[in-house]
Amino acid sequence: MEVHLNISITKEAIVKLREVMSSSDMQSPVLKIHFAGFGWGGPRMGLALDEHDENENYIVKEDIKISIDQRLNDFMQTGNNIMVDFRNSAYGSGFIVSGGSSC
Repeated sequence: MEVHLNISITKEAIVKLREVMSSSDMQSPVLKIHFAGFGWGGPRMGLALDEHDENENYIVKEDIKISIDQRLNDFMQTGNNIMVDFRNSAYGSGFIVSGGSSC
């Protein structure tokens, strides 16, 4: 089942996600954005790569399946964008997910 949510992925994240997904042993990998508790400015989110479950909702961005934790839906309905990015810095490199509610 496909759903329509307000999620953006930067070009850097798309390149890295495709690289990671193609090197995985999964038949149908999906990027999962999950609820990781509350922070000072709203919900905290985490990312995981997992096998696609046919019963979960997802969207497709740039051929990447993205599933979102149902607990984040209330925060996404505020009209704010969830952004997935990949950054390299002097401190390391990795994916960053931000957005949701603005308190």
